[in-house]
Amino acid sequence: MSIASNGTMTGAPGYIRGYVSRAMPGFSDDMDDFLVPENGRPTGNEILSTDPLCHPSQTIGNYSTKFPMLTVTPGGYIALRYQENGHVTLPEVNPTKPLNRGTVYIYGTTQPSDNELFLDVFQKWTADGTGGNGRGRLLATRNFDDGQCYQINNGNISEARQAQFTKVAENPQGADLWCQNDIQLPSDLVAGSKYTLYWIWNWPTFNAAGSPTDIPTAGYNVTLLQHYTSCMDVSVVAGSGSGSGGSSKAITHNFASTYTRSQDLNDAAVLSQLVNGAFQVEVPGAAAGAGSNSGSGNSTATSPAVAATTKPANTASVNAGGQHEHTIVVTVTETEPHYVTVTVPAGGAPTTTPSSSSTKTGGRMLTVTDTDTFIVTRTREPPSSESSGGVAGPASSKSSPSAASPSTTPSHFTPTPGQSLTVQPFLSASSSSIGGGGRNGTATTLLRVRRS
Repeated sequence: MSIASNGTMTGAPGYIRGYVSRAMPGFSDDMDDFLVPENGRPTGNEILSTDPLCHPSQTIGNYSTKFPMLTVTPGGYIALRYQENGHVTLPEVNPTKPLNRGTVYIYGTTQPSDNELFLDVFQKWTADGTGGNGRGRLLATRNFDDGQCYQINNGNISEARQAQFTKVAENPQGADLWCQNDIQLPSDLVAGSKYTLYWIWNWPTFNAAGSPTDIPTAGYNVTLLQHYTSCMDVSVVAGSGSGSGGSSKAITHNFASTYTRSQDLNDAAVLSQLVNGAFQVEVPGAAAGAGSNSGSGNSTATSPAVAATTKPANTASVNAGGQHEHTIVVTVTETEPHYVTVTVPAGGAPTTTPSSSSTKTGGRMLTVTDTDTFIVTRTREPPSSESSGGVAGPASSKSSPSAASPSTTPSHFTPTPGQSLTVQPFLSASSSSIGGGGRNGTATTLLRVRRS
């Protein structure tokens, strides 16, 4: 699927390598799921140097005409969508898991290996491409909880989100609203080539409740390691602004003004992830070349660097828990050459040490808070009955008058377990459980993972 510049998803989906549909006779979760470290390991809950990163069936280029790889353009945006299965809306079930419900790491490489090892990539590859064995780089980090997704249940978080992010029940999501990770691909990808993505969800258990993310901090130690992975290839075609050799020139975007508010959330990207940079969670390797939009990591940075922190220790014993299904869908955002980001220094003059302030610039009140350098992007909020102008590419014909405007405030979203809010009834429709391959030919499943 592609996402037009107004944030609406359209087009055909792509899939993980070796994807197996749930509709296939004899299907089992193990055909698509991959857990590192595996449950029941005789040596305990530890990651070995020989542990592969990818599922045994997810070899390079293992695709079919029925479940093809995604087609992308250099510098394009892709979205990974998945069901939250209560891991977001029912945090009390796993009270000592991270408050962001774990961190998703997305790595990319032009030099994949069928023998890719987990410990060669995870928290080794860096944003500038120099970390570890140097064959790839960290493209983005995201909170597993995107701040709006839910499955229908009686939990406080689900009921609050059902009221705030109202949508019509529609396949393949049913009444649920899937989570998503929206990221930008490198702008120097070459048309006619293949690019590989490694999706890793770090979902550790801590010794106590309250850890903000998957990274151990004072008072929070990892007691159980759980990582779920998926490996996928994408096919690169020429896009707008193509240069010599088929790669694309650097493209800037202004989704804040081209994104259509109040659109149908069944097909909408998360605006905050499109406009607020690559690294939503501070992890090892993100500081090096943070925000670089080049496969080699040599482009000008487009988002602030973040500090690296300590890698979790391999501790504790295997604790096999309940098994759940999880799905991800890849979509791609079309890039348009007319996008412009306006950089406005506070006070009308460049500075490298701004403080929290409110400054009028060009008739717009801008409020920024930072401790180093910063970039302010001008935005315009259209009336509720008006779609943002200047939109290129296909737009959805669907509308949802009651759909909420996505938040543009990202960075370290922390859900509130036990949150008590007054909400209105959501839908009379019951929740649909949509499996891999979809229903009635509406397959959009990319990835399924199982976790305890």
